Amino acid sequence: MARPGILYAEVQQAADEMAARGITPTIERLRQALGGGSFSTISKHLRTWRQQRQRAAETQPDSQPPDAVGTAVQQVWQELLRAAELRIAEAQRAAETTVAQARAEAEERIAAAERRMQQAEREQAEAEAALAAVRAELAAQQARTQQAEMQLAEARGALAGQERIIEELRRQLEQLRNEAEVRLAAARAEACTRIEELEHTWDQRLQAALQEATRERMRADELAEARAEALEQIGQLRAQLRERSQQQRQLIEAWQEERRAMARERAAQEARLHGLAAEQQRLLAAAADNARRAAAAEERATRQQEALQGLQDRLVEQIAALAAEVRLRGALRKGQAEARDLLRALLRKS
Repeated sequence: MARPGILYAEVQQAADEMAARGITPTIERLRQALGGGSFSTISKHLRTWRQQRQRAAETQPDSQPPDAVGTAVQQVWQELLRAAELRIAEAQRAAETTVAQARAEAEERIAAAERRMQQAEREQAEAEAALAAVRAELAAQQARTQQAEMQLAEARGALAGQERIIEELRRQLEQLRNEAEVRLAAARAEACTRIEELEHTWDQRLQAALQEATRERMRADELAEARAEALEQIGQLRAQLRERSQQQRQLIEAWQEERRAMARERAAQEARLHGLAAEQQRLLAAAADNARRAAAAEERATRQQEALQGLQDRLVEQIAALAAEVRLRGALRKGQAEARDLLRALLRKS
């Protein structure tokens, strides 16, 4: 690193000493004699020294003054040069002080701008984190809203399915009622027909038996000898009548048993009808419960939609705040660029 603060007087003294010893002054020799220094500064001072020596040689008169006069002039000249160098050095130090102060102020402004920019970046990061959290919450809210809508659609589908089941059960119930009525009417008609047939048959048989008994009694009056046979035939006929009466009672009991079986079947059908009615009531209650759940789901969806609207409003506010932070960051960067430009201008002036 070059040694700062190389003055022309130092370069001049070293060059004069080298010239007095018969050595040609060069930049490298002067740097070694001065213990360092900037090449450009030493080169500029060396060029000035050579120009002054050349002007001194050109302005020297042909007749040399006495040695005392030349020595006095040389001393005055050296003193004037040293005074000028001192003034130049003081002006250079003042300029360096001014540049150092301006540089310190510029660096302080840059540091303050960088701190403000870092603060703005941290606030921007916090705002972005908050925005991400709001977006995540918004996504979760939208997912819950979609789930609620799916549940509502499922409840509506289930309600529609149950309504179709209820309608099918009603149709089956009506069909069973119609079939039961048809079967009951057919059974009643068949029973009445069989009873009428039995009554007609036994009336015919009884009438025939009575006619036969009348004929037998008439023959008994006419044929005394055939009375025993007639009485026996009458006894047989009476036995047949009793048997037929018993058969008739059995048929009547069978008909009554059939009527009881039909009554039991009718009771069973009515029980099934009651069960279907109870199932219908249960399905209607389940449909009402599903309707209540659907209404509750719609209410939850409405509340979730309102919450979603609130989140969207907060998101808009946070986006506006983020835009303001971004504008502040742009202003800080602009201030930092201006401070850097000012520092470069000051450095170029120095």
